[in-house]
Amino acid sequence: MSLPQKYDRVAEGFAEAEYADPTYYNRRRAEAAFALGPPLPPGATVLDLACGDASLAHEVLERGYRYVGADPSARMCESARRRVGARGTIEQGDFMTYAPSEPVDATIVLRALYLVDDRVEVLRRIGSYTRVKVVFDVSARQLSLERVTEEVRLAGFDRLDTRPFFVSMRVAPPRPLDAALRALERAGPLARAVAARRFRVFCAASRSA
Repeated sequence: MSLPQKYDRVAEGFAEAEYADPTYYNRRRAEAAFALGPPLPPGATVLDLACGDASLAHEVLERGYRYVGADPSARMCESARRRVGARGTIEQGDFMTYAPSEPVDATIVLRALYLVDDRVEVLRRIGSYTRVKVVFDVSARQLSLERVTEEVRLAGFDRLDTRPFFVSMRVAPPRPLDAALRALERAGPLARAVAARRFRVFCAASRSA
């Protein structure tokens, strides 16, 4: 079974089944993605690559950005279109064949880059149509940040901003714990030590002006 076929089977109600609290999870992801790296201009176009059912779209639109989602699964695209309606654009395509009709300001690739065999080539391709930054997440347990830094450089970027992301998609923490995790994300060496063993790291690749 191909990867698109796998996700075709789980497209209906995907975010609600996958995340304990989709609203909380996507709010935290958006906060991390948009705060990291160079700022976006007002009204920026944001591409959500491997968008699934576009559960991140609300957070993008709430910030006044234009939303474009792309996913290789036809059923996921159907779910995404129902969610987004006329507020954004959903197109079908994978990492190596899809390109937007015009350049975008930011491309966000979450919980997906680990599926790619040649990350350098994919990042280079994404960078060819992305003006400001490419945001993605990695597990530092599975892929060292040193290797990520090198791959980003080989793809043609000269800046990489990173930040730990202490959010589980399976648990929606009570407010005091959420506040503690947010504080821990900013704890410098301690945060990096925790991220090396648990949770994920957000990365923003960009080029100097």
